[in-house]
Amino acid sequence: MKRLPNGYGTIKKLGGNRRRPFGAYLPSPPLTDPNQKRECLGYFETYAEAAQALSEWNKTRSPNINSTFEQFYKIWEKSHYKKISEQAVRAYQAAYKHLAPLHSMKIREIKTGHFQAIFDQLAEELGQSSLNNMKIVAVQTENIAMQYDVINKNYAEFVVINAAEKPQEKEAFTEDQITTIEDAAARNFMSARIIMILIYTGWRVQEFLDLTVDDYDPDGLTLIGGKKTKNGKNRIVPVNKKIKPYIDELAAQNGPRLFCIEKKGQLKPYTQYYFREFCFKPTLKALNIFNSDGKDFTPHACRHTFASIAFKSGMNPLVLKKIIGHSPKADITEKTYIHIDDKQLKDGMNLLDKSS
Repeated sequence: MKRLPNGYGTIKKLGGNRRRPFGAYLPSPPLTDPNQKRECLGYFETYAEAAQALSEWNKTRSPNINSTFEQFYKIWEKSHYKKISEQAVRAYQAAYKHLAPLHSMKIREIKTGHFQAIFDQLAEELGQSSLNNMKIVAVQTENIAMQYDVINKNYAEFVVINAAEKPQEKEAFTEDQITTIEDAAARNFMSARIIMILIYTGWRVQEFLDLTVDDYDPDGLTLIGGKKTKNGKNRIVPVNKKIKPYIDELAAQNGPRLFCIEKKGQLKPYTQYYFREFCFKPTLKALNIFNSDGKDFTPHACRHTFASIAFKSGMNPLVLKKIIGHSPKADITEKTYIHIDDKQLKDGMNLLDKSS
């Protein structure tokens, strides 16, 4: 083996019957520990392959050549997450968890095929939005690695998302089903009371789970919250008299969130998963409430139900948009010139009593 230039790195042929006997090692860093060892770039079948790997490394001389996908993700996370909403952070954190098989891999060894295999495996399980978030996380993490001169191509950009088409739930609870839920709530069925609150406010589930006692004005009969969109942020949702006692009951617990669960003597916020699997679904199953296909409703059915009740009650469409946090952008007059005050919101909410 020919001698390599000083500071270039080293190639060693290892003993034994190895499939990849040639180890390529980076130059020795300044010693801060007497037991410090050289970092290995990789193992190769031939000397020429090891030499080529060292040559590629020397073109960039990146000290992060062996950094993992997780390490570069942490760099992106630290800079990006402080700029976005809590809901977006949660979505990207969930997306990152789905990429777990890549976390400990050296990012320079990850190719499009590694990404694609994970996306294809999860295509039946996850929706388009979740897969899109996964791709964003992968692409941005690879971008960081490119900035550090560890890779020169973003392999995540070539991933093809083949999400299975899932029909979006458009079904709302029927009048009989709403009556069943109301009767259960009146019998002190706490989970039914929570579903009642969702039906009569139109909150998205995470918006509701994020509410605190401070967001509730029992005298003014309003809740203030919402984070998903520009039109949904910090919006006022009037409290209908049907659900006021139930909200008062939650507020009296004085937990870190309006709706909490007691664990080991402490009140803890619900997660969406826990709410869906251990509160919402079991309650409807116990009440024998299913959609028209005989399948489980999702919590989003409460939002559809609210909008349906509001429409039947004759609620002003602009008032409805304000309450549920939708944009009036379809009509420039609504968006620019018409202003809805608190009284109009409350009057609109009170119409629900006449239609139920």
